[in-house]
Parts: sequence; structure tokens; C-alpha cells
Amino acid sequence: MTDRLSFTSLPAGLLLAASLCTSLLAQELPMVAVYPMEASSNSAVNSFIKREQLDPTLLVLGAEEALRNSKRFKIFERDQKVLQSTIIKEQDRAACGDEETAKIKCDIRRFAGNAADIGKLSNVEFIVQIAITDLSIQEPSYRPIEEFPGRFRKTNNASLDVSVKVLDTTSGQIKYQGSVVTALGTKPEIVTERTGVATRAVWTLLATEAGRRVGNSIFGAIYPIEVVQTNGKSIFINRGQGSGVQIGEIYEVYAVGPSMKDPKTGIDLGGEETLIGEVVIRRIAEKFSVSEPVGRMAQMPEAGAILRLK
Repeated sequence: MTDRLSFTSLPAGLLLAASLCTSLLAQELPMVAVYPMEASSNSAVNSFIKREQLDPTLLVLGAEEALRNSKRFKIFERDQKVLQSTIIKEQDRAACGDEETAKIKCDIRRFAGNAADIGKLSNVEFIVQIAITDLSIQEPSYRPIEEFPGRFRKTNNASLDVSVKVLDTTSGQIKYQGSVVTALGTKPEIVTERTGVATRAVWTLLATEAGRRVGNSIFGAIYPIEVVQTNGKSIFINRGQGSGVQIGEIYEVYAVGPSMKDPKTGIDLGGEETLIGEVVIRRIAEKFSVSEPVGRMAQMPEAGAILRLK
């Protein structure tokens, strides 16, 4: 898998971090809801998804899982189909009696647009919106293995471009906006025959991974991956199990200079970042991970240096 994350504006990421830090001071964890997927602005993508009967909710589920695994957020359900069939139905039964009574007494409240108030489902602070901007699933490529006649290295060729926004439910302001590009094709599979592309199977892998990376992009914007300490060639970072990092992933390392402030607004602009090298994740512990330099580094990173997925 390969991935490219781009931020539309650094201040937006800083603003989101500041907002969520305020939330953390006020309560235990920020409350976030990942909203159901909406139709893509790309009509060709919509037609392809409909024709192949692909399930876009895999992206939402992947993002929710990544945010939940980080243990830094409370995740709330916002799919109306799920709410109507489970939570709201149970709320109605608790408030109005059995199902027949609930059907008579509670229909007005349920369809008035605020049925979630009893169960306090309307109290999320931040909404995550995901949209597909481009999708490509092509026929796999096959490369013969000379030493094993009749066998091939099969490589799936697929890519998915996703945009992500985080909105403040109070002001409607966009707190964070970015894009994630996920591609399949880096790990060939050894097969004995050439077959056509299994579109749904490829989509499941692609969408699940893209959703995971979307969740991790939000997590990374709020809580950057930072160096904790170094010991010889071992570089310890503040990410452990379930935090999104994977063994073998390569990250660029940036030294961060002194923090700067806007002289007029007083807003913290952060420090200048300087690329000093790359590291690869070697070991993942419960609360931290260990990385090692890839090639020669300009200097060994100090505590506070930032890592970004290459």
C-alpha cells in the first residue's frame, strides 16, 4: 500500500488541534461522528460503484476503527439506518412501552428530526465527512516466474482518492481538510493461473485500507507522531499498538525549530521544519514504537521531532 496525505492549510490543522485540546480539558475525550458517505462529485465514480455494487460504508467503518483504536476519541453512530433499527428503536421502547404502543405514541417525536435527544445522540462536537474523488480498479498484471514455470506474480492495480473534512458542530467551521490517496500493487501474490479482476474483493481491500488511513490522518493532524527519545540507532516514537503505525513503514523525520507567533494575532505558527532523514518502523510495543534510520541522516532526531509517512 502507498499513501499520500496533503493538508490544504496548516492553520486548519492547528485550529483543530486547539479545539480538541480544549475539549480534552473540558471532558475526558472529544466526541466525534463519522457521517455516512455521500455521492461522489465524480459521476464516473458513482456509476462504477453502482454498476459493480460496491459498498462505500467500508470507508466509514475503516475510519471509525482507526479513530477508536487510537483511544483518543469517543465515536458516535450517525448512520440513520443503523440508528433507526437499533438505538432509536430501543429508546422508543424504553420511553413508550412495547413496540405497538411506541408505534402509536412516538411516531411524531421519532420523525420530527430530534429523536436522538433522549439518548443524548446529538452531542457530538466534531463531524467527519468523507468523499471519494477518484477511483480506479484495473485488470491485474501477471509476471511469469522463470524458476517456477506455470506460476505468476499477480499484482492488483487499483487506487482510491478520498477527501476528508472535520467540521465543528457548533459553528459549522471546517477545522481540518485533507486528502488521502491509497494504492494497491506493492505486494505481488504468487498464483498458478491468470484470472480477471475480482472487483469487489479488490474494493474491500482498498476501501478498508483507505478508511484506516483517513482515520490515521485525522489522528496525526491532532496528535503528531513525535520522537520521544533516542538510544543508539533506536528512535522511540509516541505511537503504540492500535495507533496506525505498521512494521516496515517508512517515515520522513523533521526537526522542528523554535515556535513562532503571529505578531498581530498572537496565533502560534509552530516552528520551521527541516527534513533530516528517514526511519523505518522495526518494533511496536503497547504504548510506543521503535524505529531505525534508513540510510544516513543529517543528524539524529531530538525529542519532539515529527514523523510523517513517506
